[in-house]
Order: sequence, then C-alpha cells, then structure tokens
Amino acid sequence: MRVQASNLTMHFDDAGRIIEVFRDLSLDVASGASVAIVGESGIGKTTLLYVLGALETPVAGEVAIGERSYKQVVEEGEDLARFRGKNVGLVFQSHHLLPEFDAVENVAMPLLIQGVVRKDACQRATELLERTGLSHRLSHRPGALSGGEQQRVAVARAFAARPGVVLADEPTGNLDMRTGGEVRRLLLQLQREEGITLVVVTHSLELARMMDRIVELTPEGLIER
Repeated sequence: MRVQASNLTMHFDDAGRIIEVFRDLSLDVASGASVAIVGESGIGKTTLLYVLGALETPVAGEVAIGERSYKQVVEEGEDLARFRGKNVGLVFQSHHLLPEFDAVENVAMPLLIQGVVRKDACQRATELLERTGLSHRLSHRPGALSGGEQQRVAVARAFAARPGVVLADEPTGNLDMRTGGEVRRLLLQLQREEGITLVVVTHSLELARMMDRIVELTPEGLIER
C-alpha cells in the first residue's frame, strides 16, 4: 500500500506554551517500498511515525494509506482503530507483548481481534514464527523468551494480519549488535516476502542502509539522503 503524508504539522501545548514539533511535512512512499526516517534525538521522528500510524492526530495535514485518508475513514463512519488494525502493522522499541499469552497467541492477536477463526489465526501465527526461527518457542510466554526472541515475536505480530504497511519505531534500539542484526534481517525478509510497505524510524545506520530510501527529519523538514 502506498503511504502519503501531506502538509503535516504537529505541535503540543505545554502549560499554555506552544511547542512545535514539525511543520508542513510531506512524505510519499510507494507501495512495497522501504524507507528509513533518521535524525537527531528529540527532532520528532517518533511523533511523525505515530501520526503516520494514526496513533497521534496532526494539527494540520492528512495521511492516506492506500486509497483512503484517515480523515475519510472517520467521515465515512468507519472505526479508525479497526481500519488501522487491518492495514497497518506496528513494531515498537519495546516489544509490548502480552505476558499472559504464549508466542503463538501474541502473534495471532491482531487476527483474533478482527474476528478470524482461532484455528486459522494460530496457523498463520505458527507459520510466521517458524519463518522467524522460533518453531521451538511457540508455547513459551514472553517472560521465558530472550530480548531478541521477544522482538522477533513482535515483528511477526506486525505482519500477522497481512497489512499493507508496517511502521517500526527503533525496532533494534534495545538489542545488542548481534541480536539487532538478526532482527534487521528478519524485518527486511518479511517485508520483501510479503510485499509490504515498510517505514522505519531508526538511529541504526546499518538498518537505514538496508532500506530503499533514507529521509532525514531536520528543523527545516524532511530531506532525502
């Protein structure tokens, strides 16, 4: 799915003082392409990613996933969270796995929420976990998994519902160099095999260089690198 962000502006009200994060940003990512968003800490990269994923609402501008903007989705009476669940997969720096469920159940969760039959959801989850090298960890809960294994489960979960877009915020930020490399390769492998559009916020030059494009968020806006 194509991702189009047009003229995005974001600011916050801090006790009556307006703090501008970014202004008039536009980004166009072709369907099936991968893009890394880089930039200094605190520049607003995560906020931009959250706006792209409808986790934050911009002050101005709009985001379209495929043929529909988030604004259109709301105006047409569709639940925005449900639309996002179908079309956008999310990976965070911390895995955010549900501790009471095992690996298969965690990966299947986006499908179960959409009403997919449990057998089919778990079959898809098992297949993804096997592809990530976790066939021996299917019934393990997050507390019994290493940090790298937890993040691989989180990556598999993002792809479970076959979304058109996956957004990842520092997906290797909490991992050591070797484990981070494994997660980087997995993320790109699944993105290419599934034909999904991938947008990643990262400080990792290794990960950024694996993307089709690199854009830098600066005080002047987004700059193609």
